[in-house]
Amino acid sequence: MPSEVVRITNIKLKNFKDVRFGEVPWGNLDNLVLDKSDIRGIYGQNGSGKTAVVDALHLLQKILCGTELPTNAAENIRRGETEAEVGVCFLIKEGEKYFGYEYIYTLREVNAKCRVSSEKLLFTELSQNENGFYKEIFSCNIIGESNTFGPKYSYDKFVKDDENNIISFAVAKKMAANTGTSLLFSEEGSKIFDDKFSDEMLSFGVRALRHFAMAKMFVITNLDIGVINMQYLIPINISQKKQDVLDKGTIPIFLQKISLIPKRIYDVLNNSIEPINKVLSTIVPNLRVEINDYGSQLMDDGSDGRKIELISVKEGVKIPLRCESAGVIKIVSILNAIIAMYNDETVCLVVDELDSGIFEYLLGNLLQIIEKNGRGQLLFTSHNLRILETVNKESISFTTVNPENRYISIDGIDKTDNIRDTYLRSLSIGGQKEKLCDDIDVYAIGRAFRLAGRDLMA
Repeated sequence: MPSEVVRITNIKLKNFKDVRFGEVPWGNLDNLVLDKSDIRGIYGQNGSGKTAVVDALHLLQKILCGTELPTNAAENIRRGETEAEVGVCFLIKEGEKYFGYEYIYTLREVNAKCRVSSEKLLFTELSQNENGFYKEIFSCNIIGESNTFGPKYSYDKFVKDDENNIISFAVAKKMAANTGTSLLFSEEGSKIFDDKFSDEMLSFGVRALRHFAMAKMFVITNLDIGVINMQYLIPINISQKKQDVLDKGTIPIFLQKISLIPKRIYDVLNNSIEPINKVLSTIVPNLRVEINDYGSQLMDDGSDGRKIELISVKEGVKIPLRCESAGVIKIVSILNAIIAMYNDETVCLVVDELDSGIFEYLLGNLLQIIEKNGRGQLLFTSHNLRILETVNKESISFTTVNPENRYISIDGIDKTDNIRDTYLRSLSIGGQKEKLCDDIDVYAIGRAFRLAGRDLMA
C-alpha cells in the first residue's frame, strides 16, 4: 500500500459555474508540516461560488480515479463559455522528500456530453527554504485530432523508444475522448505511462494522485445532503483498514424500507458502527446506532446477502433511524469519514453545507477540536457564523460579488478581533478589497411581499 502523504494546497477555478476566476488556498507550503489538521472553510451569500469549489473537487476525484464524468457535469461550465478549467496543487511527501504537483483539467461539452477536453500535469521539488519552480511534465488535448502530447522532449523519447507507442497512445486517447475520462489517469493511459516513464516523476505523480483519490479522498456534495434531507436513504461513508486491506467508499442504506446488501458489505458496515457510536454518544448524549439484522437472503447474482435496517437507540428505546432528525442522520452518514480525517494525516474530507441541520454550538466545538488535535484535511462550506468564532481566521475564505475574483480573505483583522463581527461589519459597511454581498433593500423586499400578496388574494 502506498505510503505517500498527499495534501491539496490550492484550488483555482476558471469559468466554472458562476466563477469566472477564483483561487482558494488550502494548506501551508512554508513549513511542510503534514501531521496536523488543515482546515479551510468557505463563507458567502447564496449563489456566490461556495458549492463550485466542492463540485470542482468532486469532479477531480472522478477524473483522478479514471472514471467517467457524471451525466450532468456540463452544468459546471459557465453559461456563455465553451470550457471550464480547474487547477489543483498538491504537496506529496515520500519519505523525507517533498514534491509539488499541479493538475489542470478542462471541461467541454461535445455532442451533448461533457468531456475532459485537455489536461496538464506540472511538477517541482520542494524544500524548507523554497517552493521550487513548476515545470510541465505532461499535457494533452484529448478532444482534438493530434495524437501527440507535451512536452516535446518527452514525446520524442516516447516515440524513439518504440514507434508502436504512437498507436497505443492514439487508441488510449480515443477511448478517453469517447468515454469522457482522463487520458493520464485512465486505466489504458496510466498503463502506457507506467511502462514508458516508470523511473520519472510523471509515473510517480500519477500513481500517488490516483491512490489518493481512490483511498483517501471523501467529497460529500449537495446531492448527498439532499438525499439525506428527503429521508430516502443514508449514504454511510466508510474508511477502515484491516490487516493492510483498506475498505473505503460509500454504502447506501435505505431509510424507508429494508435494505439488502452483500455479505461482505454488511461485514464492513458492521465493523464501522462501533467507532461511529464511540463518537456519536458524546455528540448526542446516550444515542447509539445499531443494525437490525433480518437474516440472510440471496442477492440477484446468487451471492450471500443480508437484509438490514438501521435503528437508533436512546435510553433503551429503539426507533428506526429515519425517525431521527435530518441533522442526526447527517452526522451518522459522515461521522466515519470525520473520524478517519481526524486520525489520519493522509485523509481529505470535503463537505458542502457542513452546518445543515447541525446545532451551531456543537458544530463550532467540533471544528475547534478538529483544528486543535486533528491530523487530516477538511474543506467545508457553511452559512453558520458561529464557526467564525472558533477557528483560525487564516482558515477561512469569503466569497465576493465579483466573478473575476470570487474568493478572498478578510483584511484588517488583528489577533484579538472577532472575525464574525468583522465579517458582519464588512457586509454592512464594506471596507474590503471586494464587495462581499449584494445590497439588501428591506423596504423593497417588504413591498414585494405586499404586491405578491395582492396577486394571490385577487
